Amino acid sequence: GEWSNTAPVAFPQVVSTNQQAIDLTLEGLDPERLPLTFTLEENPNIGNILGLGYESSLLGSINTIGNSRDIVLSSDGNLAYIADGDQGLRAFDVSIPSAPSSLGGFDVSPGNSGSSRGIDISADDNTVFMADSTGGLKIVSVAGNSFSILGDVDTNGNAVDVVLSPDQQTAFVADTVSVKIIDVSTLGAPTILSQIVLGTAIGVDVAADGNTLYVADQTEGLCVIDISASDGLSNPRLIECLATPGFTSGVTVSPDGRRLYIADFGDGVHGYLINDPLNPVLFASADTDGSSYRVDVSADGNQIFVADSTSIRAFDVDTNSLTPVADLSLEGTVYSVAVGIGGTTVYVASGNSGLQAVGF
Repeated sequence: GEWSNTAPVAFPQVVSTNQQAIDLTLEGLDPERLPLTFTLEENPNIGNILGLGYESSLLGSINTIGNSRDIVLSSDGNLAYIADGDQGLRAFDVSIPSAPSSLGGFDVSPGNSGSSRGIDISADDNTVFMADSTGGLKIVSVAGNSFSILGDVDTNGNAVDVVLSPDQQTAFVADTVSVKIIDVSTLGAPTILSQIVLGTAIGVDVAADGNTLYVADQTEGLCVIDISASDGLSNPRLIECLATPGFTSGVTVSPDGRRLYIADFGDGVHGYLINDPLNPVLFASADTDGSSYRVDVSADGNQIFVADSTSIRAFDVDTNSLTPVADLSLEGTVYSVAVGIGGTTVYVASGNSGLQAVGF
């Protein structure tokens, strides 16, 4: 006789948790014993669905002796350099993410009160620039496991972040009271060209064309500084500071220069369009549950990774949304993150738990 299909039945579940995340296995039964496919029809009213095609796992880790605060990778992704607090600079071979190995380190402020908080690296991988709190800006030559100070300059503040200009001739340092613009064309004799006094500047990044600075200021929010004029480095112009709901802690411009992201501490992460570099426009925000310190962006700009104090969190970037796709709780305090080549591995500076490699 005529055969008709009987609809499958989904088994309802009620679960609760005091944790930030919970694993939930979907179950059902087809009367004809045919295979079932589960499809998300509606997002939850509270919280988010994680793991839509993504998995995260701790691949490897290694201690750094000090308090790991910031991390940067070499251009080939095989070396990691960490600003390690009172221990200064630490270097690691991460060519095998599951087995990172130490290349040694270097106290950039022997005998004084410096504490390394921020780090950047030159395009040729030969020079590291370090924001060393009261020790100012330190410029370090790196070659394998050999390190030496090339130059330094006192910023007269508490240097906590540093970024190089695209042409590698200028360093921009956030030192809590201001952003210092420093000529580093002669590595042995860095010279302060100018400053912009702000509220509590603790993060800085520069537009892809080198004409605009973006500052994460804990009291003022996201600050925009124009340095495009012929004398822009010696006479920078503060355009505006955009208030944010939280305490702005880190700022990162995407590789294509079209978007920027701020870590807003207790208020998650915010994404801005910067088609007009002097007029950032908010396009999306996302909660991170923890306290977000820093953000990094994949090379293709399709994902961001947030250092969220207790975990590392991954988000897909869409036209007007940031969609959480995976997270992994980690030991220590997750302060900073650097995305590896290919975007499937990220490296984390996690306070007294050192360097951790996470796969996605």
